[in-house]
Amino acid sequence: MGRLSQHAPLARGEPEAPGAGAEPARARRSVGIYVLLLLLPLLVLVPVILYSGSLLYLLGEQARESTERELQAANKALAAVVQRELDRTIEMLSLISSSPAPSTEVDLERMRQLMTDVVRADVGILNLAVIDAQGRVMAEVPERLERERRVPLGVHKQRAFETGQPQISELRSSELDGRLAIGINQPVNRDGQVPWIVSARLDATHLAQIMKVQVGERDAVATVLDPMHRIMARTRDMDQFFGMRASQESLAAMGKAESQVSRFRTLDGNEYLWAWSTTPVGWSVLLGIPSYSVDAALSQSVERLVAAGLVLLLLSLAMTVLLARRIAHSVNTMAGNASRLLRGEHPPYRLSGIRQLDALYQALQLASEQVNHALADRDRALAAERAAREAAVEDNRAKDVFIATLSHELRNPLAPVRSAALILKAPNASEAARNRAAHVIDRQVAAMARLLDDLLDLSRIRSGRIALVRQRVSLRSVLESSIEIARPLIDSRGHDFSCTLPGEDLLLDADPLRMAQVFSNLLTNAAKYTDPGGRIVVWAERRRGEVLVHVMDNGIGLSGDELEQVFQMFTQVRGPMDRSQGGLGIGLWLVRGLVALHGGWVKAESAGPGRGSEFVVGLPVATAMLEAVSEPQAGEGSSASGRSG
Repeated sequence: MGRLSQHAPLARGEPEAPGAGAEPARARRSVGIYVLLLLLPLLVLVPVILYSGSLLYLLGEQARESTERELQAANKALAAVVQRELDRTIEMLSLISSSPAPSTEVDLERMRQLMTDVVRADVGILNLAVIDAQGRVMAEVPERLERERRVPLGVHKQRAFETGQPQISELRSSELDGRLAIGINQPVNRDGQVPWIVSARLDATHLAQIMKVQVGERDAVATVLDPMHRIMARTRDMDQFFGMRASQESLAAMGKAESQVSRFRTLDGNEYLWAWSTTPVGWSVLLGIPSYSVDAALSQSVERLVAAGLVLLLLSLAMTVLLARRIAHSVNTMAGNASRLLRGEHPPYRLSGIRQLDALYQALQLASEQVNHALADRDRALAAERAAREAAVEDNRAKDVFIATLSHELRNPLAPVRSAALILKAPNASEAARNRAAHVIDRQVAAMARLLDDLLDLSRIRSGRIALVRQRVSLRSVLESSIEIARPLIDSRGHDFSCTLPGEDLLLDADPLRMAQVFSNLLTNAAKYTDPGGRIVVWAERRRGEVLVHVMDNGIGLSGDELEQVFQMFTQVRGPMDRSQGGLGIGLWLVRGLVALHGGWVKAESAGPGRGSEFVVGLPVATAMLEAVSEPQAGEGSSASGRSG
C-alpha cells in the first residue's frame, strides 16, 4: 500500500557522503536549481500559476481515488487474514473433535493432551473444554481444581448441539471463566449425533498481533467489531477500547453499506480515512489511516507535479536553453553510468555544479550498491531454500524407510516366539524341544529389548536428557566388556578376531556402560558387514592427550559418499548384492552421539567398496594420565587374538 507508507525526506544541510564534496580549488561553486529558476523573467510565472491551478483539481481527485482503492484493497486483504486465522482455529477444533470419543480415562487423557498441545502452540486459543449436552465439563485446558463441574449452555452452545455446525459467538462473558471473550463451539459428531462440543475461548490480543504484523509499522489502525459492533481487537489502545461499542459516526457510516470508504472520528477523537468490510461470520474489519497523512501525501504529489510543470514551461523558453543544456549533459552522463553502476562498477563522474543533480548521482550509487547486495542476498536465499527443500525431502524419505524398517524389525521376532510358545504348550513336546523353545524366546526377547534400548537412547540423546555416570575406568576393561557383548556374533560368523593394546593401562573419565555400548556397536557392525571367515582387528594407541581406538575389518567397505553418511540417522549401508543386514540404521548415529557426549570424536575410513573399513574413536585421556611425568615407551604392548569358528 504505497499511500500508507511515508518516508521522511532527507534534511538539507546533512553532511555529504565521502567523495561528494567540492572538487579542488579550481572547481566552481555549486548553486541550487531554485536560484537559477528565480532568474527567469517574471512573465513565466503567470502561465505557471494557471497551469498549477488546473492540475490541482485533477490531482486531488486522482490522489483521493487512488488512496481509497489502495485502502480498500488493504482492508480486504486484512479481512482475509482475519477470516483465515478464524478458519485455522476452527480446523484445530475439528481435529480435536475427530479424536477418539472420551469413553475411557485413557481416551480422555489423550484428548486432554491434544488440547494442551493446541493451547501451548500459541495460536490464539486461551482455553479449551469438552462439554456434553447437560453442561458437564468432560475435559478442560488449563485444568481447574474442580475436575467435575457444570456450566450453563449459552445460545451458541445449544445451537451447536442442535445444528451440528460450528458456532461463533459475539463478544460476551465466557461460561467457562466469566471473562469477556470470543467463543467458538465445535460439535463432535458421532453417528449423526452430537454428544459433546469442543468449546474454545479466543485470545483477542493474538488477533490484534496478527493485524499488527499485517499493517506493519505505519500509522494505520486496524479494528475488528463483532456482530453487535463491539471492539474485539484493535492494533492501538487495545486495553482501553476492548469490549466498547464503536462510535456513533462509524456506526452511521457503516450502516449505509457493507463495504465502503469514508472519513469519521473514532472513540479516541481522531479523524481517520476508514475502509471496512464484513467477513462471512459477521465480523466487521476496519482499516484506517490518519487524515493528515492522506492530505500530506496529496500535498507532496501536488508539489511534484507543479514542479514538473514548471520545468516543462521553463524549458520551452529561449532563456533556459543554456540551463537545459547543462542539465541534459549531467543527466545523460548519469543515464550512461546507470547500467555500469548496476554491474558494480565505479565510472568517473564530474560534478555538475548543481547540488540536486550531484545528490541524485550519489543516490544512484547508493541504490546500485543496495541492488547488488539484494541480488546477492536473493541468490543466497534461493540456494538455502533449495538445500532446505532437498534436506526435507531426504528427511521424509529417511523417516519412511525407518518406519518400514522398524515395523519389520519388531515383527520378525514374533514368528519364532509364537512357534516356540506352541511347542511349550504342546503336551507331548520333549524336554529338549522345550529347552530350545525357551532359548528361542529368550533370544528373540533380548533382540527386541536391544532394539527398544537403541530407540530410547536415540530419544534421550536428541532431547539432551541422557545422563552419563562418569568414573575413572580402564580402556582395557571397557574393550573386554564390548568384546564379550559382540563375541557371539563374531564367533557365529567365523571371523578371525584380534585385539592389541599398549602396555600401559590407558585410563578414561567416562561412563563404562556407554563406552561399552559404543565399541560393541562398532564390533557388531564389523561382524555384520564382513563376509563369514573375515578378519576383525582392534588396536589402541595414545597420541598426545587422546586415546585412539581403531576397529578394522576386511568387509564390504564404504564409498567416499558413505564415509560421512553412515553416521546419519536411519542410514544403512547395503552390500555388493544389496543385502539387508537388519537393524534400524541408528547404531553409528548413537556411537557418534555418545562419543561426543564424552568430548571425543569418531570417523570412518575406507579404501573403497569391497576393501574393508576402519572406524577410529578419539577420547580424551583421564586427568591423572595428563599429569604423568613421562610418556609411555613405544613398542610396549600386549595382544590377544584367536580364530573364531
